[in-house]
Amino acid sequence: MASADDGTLLDVRDIRVTFHVADGPPVRAVEGVSFTIEKGETLAVVGESGCGKSVTGLTIMRLIPSPPGVIESGEVLFQGRDLLACPEREMRSIRGGEIAMIFQEPMTSLNPVFTIGFQIAEALHAHRDVSKAEDRKRVVELLRRVQIPSPEEGFSSYPHQLSGGMRQRAMIAMALACNSKLLIADEPTTALDVTTQAQIFELLTELRQEMGGSILLITHDLAVVAETADRVVVMYAGRVVEQSPVNELFDAPLHPYTRGLLESIPSRNAGKTKLPVIPGSVPDAAHKPANCHFHPRCPYARQKCSQQDPELRQILPGRFARCWALGDWLET
Repeated sequence: MASADDGTLLDVRDIRVTFHVADGPPVRAVEGVSFTIEKGETLAVVGESGCGKSVTGLTIMRLIPSPPGVIESGEVLFQGRDLLACPEREMRSIRGGEIAMIFQEPMTSLNPVFTIGFQIAEALHAHRDVSKAEDRKRVVELLRRVQIPSPEEGFSSYPHQLSGGMRQRAMIAMALACNSKLLIADEPTTALDVTTQAQIFELLTELRQEMGGSILLITHDLAVVAETADRVVVMYAGRVVEQSPVNELFDAPLHPYTRGLLESIPSRNAGKTKLPVIPGSVPDAAHKPANCHFHPRCPYARQKCSQQDPELRQILPGRFARCWALGDWLET
């Protein structure tokens, strides 16, 4: 078991999440996902929509709606404590206190009838012994810290009075209110323009360095991963297919799916007349291909890929991949 002294902050072990629906077969959203996050590290989880990365983040927070979702097995060790076995009362103190989460769309996370200042102050009251006299000063300082212009005015603003980028900054301020050790950022720049996206990620990086916390960044944007992450977990159809330090992954991806993702980035293919694409489409979560889920789309697939399930194994120091055909395509 991971301890609080070995540098590991979070240790996710073999989590499996299934959604049971009334009019169809069970949906295996997450299948045996494992990874660790070290203290002070940014770990990115990447993959196409529907790969299970957001469900993984919600599982860590124990926010999977049940029914229909069921966490069937696994452990989520946070500083040695298994969050999946904690009583709900203890989890409520951990959520927002020790682990904070920024969701994709702040308009669905912020209450439209309360001011930004009131909502951040509520987060403080829930987890810290702060007097109301200190509220305004502390919240205004948080708004200033996340670079909201005129933080005094921002304190009294309602969510609809702020731009998307400012609302997301307010969500970051709320997440920082209790100096959480781990911040889970689930697609934190969805629907924001490119300039605002860059500002948000720059802010997250600065805050991590300043506060010494860790970040779990859930995203589909590999350009963002290259700029902000230390290590990368690549997911496909509910499984981890590759884990690697960020520089090594971009220099020499191990899994054919990762290679396809990188080759489809426009900035890496400047001057090419046709942008490479991964053939086929993401499988239906309720009807995944047997054994290796990627084999119908893989240019290196062999008969064994459809007959026997590959395990996630170490290929190089610090690098892991789930693939039978690695020896074939790494030579090309």
